[in-house]
This record gives sequence, structure tokens and C-alpha cells, in this order.
Amino acid sequence: MLRSKLIVTAVATGILGFSGTYACAEEFSTRLVGFNENPSILSDGSGTFKLLVDKTSRRAKYELTYSGLSTSATQGHIHFARSRVNGGIFVWLCQSATNPSPVANTPTCPADGGTVKGVITPDSIIAVSAQLITAGDFDALTDALESKSAYANVHTTAAPGGEIRGQIHQGDLDKEHNDHDNHDSHAHR
Repeated sequence: MLRSKLIVTAVATGILGFSGTYACAEEFSTRLVGFNENPSILSDGSGTFKLLVDKTSRRAKYELTYSGLSTSATQGHIHFARSRVNGGIFVWLCQSATNPSPVANTPTCPADGGTVKGVITPDSIIAVSAQLITAGDFDALTDALESKSAYANVHTTAAPGGEIRGQIHQGDLDKEHNDHDNHDSHAHR
């Protein structure tokens, strides 16, 4: 009897802790298309990126979904830069055998499209010395997101610099973003 009460208490505490953590989380998202790459890519590929950031726990849950790419996906990232400017990679979202991440436990990119889910922690942030981002600086992620200075993209064998891209904005995908990036959320053809 005492053991079952302890288990119920532990489960309830875990649920409350999880709920409390995500009650104050900020949501960010984007749609990824080739037209948003710099330079633009004529691609049938498209995708979405969703991110829930909890500053208190210094964790962010993400979901990257993509399809229709010209060739196999090799890597996915968050880069530090404004719209129509290329920036350094500071978070790896997925990797492949040919393009391994320097961060342990980075998920593998589905080669032909699919969904990747993961969690970003301070250990996920890699240094971009030219842009003054230091390894482990979770605040760099939140600052970049809040200033609209971060984009997600997926790289492929045919487009090693990135085939689809989207500037990350606060809010969910169902809301219109007031930025010229993501103006065309569908692929060509």
C-alpha cells in the first residue's frame, strides 16, 4: 500500500513538473522552402520546424518535418542570421553518416523525408567564434530567436549549402508571420 502511494506521488509530481515547465514555454516555428535559401533554390522540398523553449529549465523541444527534397537529406541546423543572410550553425537538429554532428545524441536525418524530434540543451549549442557565440550558451539561442535572427534549414547532397530554409518566428505555424521570408510556403510546380 505504501509503495503504491509513493509511486502515485512520484508520477503526480513528475506530471506536475512537466506541465509547469511547459506552461511558461515560448513557441517558435517556421515553414521551410527553397525560395528562402540564400541564394534561392528551386526545389519541390518543403518542411516545418516547431520549437518550444523553456528558459527556466534551459531546454527546448523541437520537431523538424520535411519532404519532397531533390536528394537525400544530409543535415539539419539552426543558423544565426537574419532573413536573406547566411550565418553560422550553432544548433544541429539532425545528422547523417556523411555529415556527423559534433554534438552527442543528435538524431539521424530521415534521408527521404520524415520527422525528427529532439531536445536542445546548453550542451547542444556549438561555438560560432566569428559571431561571438560560445559553446554551451543557451542564452544565444533565446536571444537569436527573440530577435528574429535564427533560421532552420535542411541540407541535401544536391544542395550542400541548404535546400530548404525558414526564418524562425515566435508563435505557431497557423499564425501569419509579418516578415517577407516565408512569403511562399509552398514548393514550386
